[in-house]
Amino acid sequence: MVKKMLLLVVLVVVCLCGTSFALDPMGPPVAGLKQGQWSVGIDYSYSDMDLKARNGEYSERFMYAYYDYYYYDYDYGYYYYSGDAPSFKLKTKMNKIYARLGYGIMDNWEAFVRLGGANIDVEADPFGWGTDEFDGGNGFAFGFGTKVTLYESGDLRVGALAQMSWAESDAKLCGQYTDYDDYDEWYSESWSAEAELEITEIQVAVGPAYNLMEGVLIYGGPFLHFVDGDVEGKASWNEHESDWWGWWAETSDVDVSYDIKERSCFGGYIGAQVETIKDIAIYAEWQFTGDADAVGLSAILRF
Repeated sequence: MVKKMLLLVVLVVVCLCGTSFALDPMGPPVAGLKQGQWSVGIDYSYSDMDLKARNGEYSERFMYAYYDYYYYDYDYGYYYYSGDAPSFKLKTKMNKIYARLGYGIMDNWEAFVRLGGANIDVEADPFGWGTDEFDGGNGFAFGFGTKVTLYESGDLRVGALAQMSWAESDAKLCGQYTDYDDYDEWYSESWSAEAELEITEIQVAVGPAYNLMEGVLIYGGPFLHFVDGDVEGKASWNEHESDWWGWWAETSDVDVSYDIKERSCFGGYIGAQVETIKDIAIYAEWQFTGDADAVGLSAILRF
């Protein structure tokens, strides 16, 4: 038992220290339930993923007004702009946690569903005002998948899995700057931005699972990761200044929308599963692509 837990702890430490850090946990790419057997569990993942925000559209409403005390001059106006928005890189840090239910359709085939929540922090420049970090809120997430054992010989099994998930979250940013001096000059600037994200992920993997010792399974292999989604954002910027000559104010409101796609779809993963006591398994894994890293942890009870 000590050797089993030590192996799992070492893998978790390597994963946490070796990546930036969610793709969803995949687990062994082989069926782990017998026909008619059920499982319940908890899945957690944390990922650092770069995405492409493309096919952008924007609209902006710009308004200004000023008043000159000396010449009694007042003016105001507004402009409206719209068009295509340039593509950019969307950096995300995503936490997901699920309750999981699995069922053995056949001895070599199982299916599962997940239900939980997601939190997505975003670093991006969707409005062209400079890169900022948007703090994510809590959103809804669900998923489903299946695993099939294709080959088995002794302690070695080879299989394939496919899974899909959908998650939503929002992210917000705001700030303010104010300055006064001794000559009745006053300046204020404020800004706010928010974004709503919806992300669909598909993962397909094949690979081996090997019984290293009783109760310890190591696994891994290549996988494909596809992302499809959209992000919609709104931002407001206000600037005001006054002195003994007069005052002026400017306001800008921007709406943008983008499609989201993965930057790299091919990757690999490695993990270990440990049977702590009968019918209870814990596994940890590291997933990576050219533009994403993820750590997955799961605990499963079979019955």
